[in-house]
Amino acid sequence: MRALLPTLVLASCLGAGPLLAQVTTTLTLTPGANGIQATMISPTGGIPFTSPPRIAQWTGTITVQLDDAFHPTTLTIVSASLVAPSSGSYTPAVGGQTLGPPAPASYSLAGGNGYPLITAFRDTQGSLAGGPIALAGSGGAFSFAPGATAFGLSTAIDWQYSSLPGGRNGLHSSLPNLASASGSLTTDGATLSLLLPTDATFHMDFPYPSQPTRAADYHFFGTFTATGVIPEPSTVAIALVGAGLLGLVARRRGV
Repeated sequence: MRALLPTLVLASCLGAGPLLAQVTTTLTLTPGANGIQATMISPTGGIPFTSPPRIAQWTGTITVQLDDAFHPTTLTIVSASLVAPSSGSYTPAVGGQTLGPPAPASYSLAGGNGYPLITAFRDTQGSLAGGPIALAGSGGAFSFAPGATAFGLSTAIDWQYSSLPGGRNGLHSSLPNLASASGSLTTDGATLSLLLPTDATFHMDFPYPSQPTRAADYHFFGTFTATGVIPEPSTVAIALVGAGLLGLVARRRGV
């Protein structure tokens, strides 16, 4: 398992309360366990597009922060570097000007009411941020309200509508998660495991001759699963003792 070394930020509350060890560590997405689904849906006032969900297995890392290494009460999603690799070769062609030949893409979504819109998502990357999220319940369970976290998406959408020449629309957007959700943060020795749901809808406009701009919405949903390491309790304890002694020395010297 690939993981970055965690860092500790020690907050000395000498004389005013207990010492806290704020832990920041980077988790790696579990291979084969990060299937995020996407579907094309119709926006208000748009054409009646619908398509069955497609799924892609994402890879990457999520950096998280816990307020206390010993007894965490909050989780903050600091950042994430996420990629949706190609799940197959799909039409339209790269650039969207022709239907073929098929080319590698993360997602292929098509739908319409007699006039199909065909789209392929290429060079798809994602980001996450949000919190702090309160940790409560048994087994490290947590829940959050809509808007508590945000899922960012950067992708190139190659599209064709009906028999018209298509094109490429770049989508660079970050939206709050739409729904409340439940996840979990658990530890097993020095291993930290995170289950983080995501649910967001992105909007794309595309030109259509002699008519108002057409549009389609894309709904992404699923759960990111990641694991990483946290410092052993003894390591954190030694660091806290050292911080406490330094604080005591400073107080005696009147610093």
